[in-house]
Amino acid sequence: MDNKTIEEKEKEYAHLMFEIRRDMIWNDQVTDAEIWEKICETPEIIPLRDRSSGSNFFIEAVLCNRRELAEKLAENGADILYESNCDLEKGNALNVAKTPEMADWLLSLGLKPEKNLIQLISERPTPFNSPAIMAVEHNDPLMLRYWLTKCREIFADDADYPEELFQRTIHWANTCQGVPDVWLMLLADDEIYSYLKKIFSTEQDADEIKGFRRVLKYVENEALSERKAELAKTLSRTKKKAVPVDKIKLVKHICNGIKSALKEISEKYKDEEVYILSVEVDQCNKSFFVYVNTEENHVENLKQACDDPWYYRFCENEWYILEDSPNHFSTATKYLKSVDDQIEIDEIYECVVTALDQLHRYGFISKAFGRPVFLTVNASVVVDEEGIIEIAKRLNGEENCKDYIENIEAFY
Repeated sequence: MDNKTIEEKEKEYAHLMFEIRRDMIWNDQVTDAEIWEKICETPEIIPLRDRSSGSNFFIEAVLCNRRELAEKLAENGADILYESNCDLEKGNALNVAKTPEMADWLLSLGLKPEKNLIQLISERPTPFNSPAIMAVEHNDPLMLRYWLTKCREIFADDADYPEELFQRTIHWANTCQGVPDVWLMLLADDEIYSYLKKIFSTEQDADEIKGFRRVLKYVENEALSERKAELAKTLSRTKKKAVPVDKIKLVKHICNGIKSALKEISEKYKDEEVYILSVEVDQCNKSFFVYVNTEENHVENLKQACDDPWYYRFCENEWYILEDSPNHFSTATKYLKSVDDQIEIDEIYECVVTALDQLHRYGFISKAFGRPVFLTVNASVVVDEEGIIEIAKRLNGEENCKDYIENIEAFY
């Protein structure tokens, strides 16, 4: 008789899935058949989510271009429609298909591509990416071309979709920057080039314009020199318009500040395990402060007499504070002071949450620490308890907020 508790079984499954996933992704010498044989020793894990990655075996088999293994999983109860928040996937298995043949097979199983293309300001709690956007992030021109065609076919009933698809793709390629193969394709494609000219001639954001100029410099292809020159001239004629408050720009400045702070934190606490990060805004001088805590510091705090250990777990007052945080956010602070009378503190926190959400979804935070960390904001004087909970859910996913929500009275 198996006397293991549910918790013990879950830990056993998690360890086993981690081992199998490691071979699947990193060991090319292990065949699909060998991996499948290992999975079949404990078939209960086939439909489960891999806790170490937030994904499941089916998506990861597609990510690794293991078609035979993916077929076996699909035939034996895997959740083929599962949508992952994992940095490399951000949606269902279509987002990581490496070949048109794999994508066609997935579509035949009933998977549907994500239509949503929102990148800068989230309009729903879980804005999974379109596979076209993911192809940009992966610097994969073959799959980008495939999805630009396929998505237009699938969403043919939406007359406005093609233009939005091209515009979002171009802007995201500019945000990603390090995707030279994608830019070669965008510049060479006649249809997309017409959208490039339109965007370059109307763009008003200074950071976007700088990005486009950098792109034109690093894309090297003699056959495209004429088009590059024409686009460069178009950018030089683009005139900036005065905009009172540009929240998209503010989000970018906050993102840059957080990324700068992450470098210092990851170095300063490299010998400790950071598990949580929070951002605070000083309402008077518009300065930003970053708080983090580590498992080691938390253990030390618990040695004190305390009524509720969750206070030490989740209250910023008991964490480390990055003393020179304001220096990392000097650009954001300068911009806020320039529009001081036109933006409220709750709107600033909305931009902070959007920035954290972007950095989390695109992997900057987990890469900085080598693991996921819990994210929140120190905004109890501005946001009520329900609002703080909703922010935590948005940044971390509801399934990861159980302890935070159940014990919020201890630290809010």
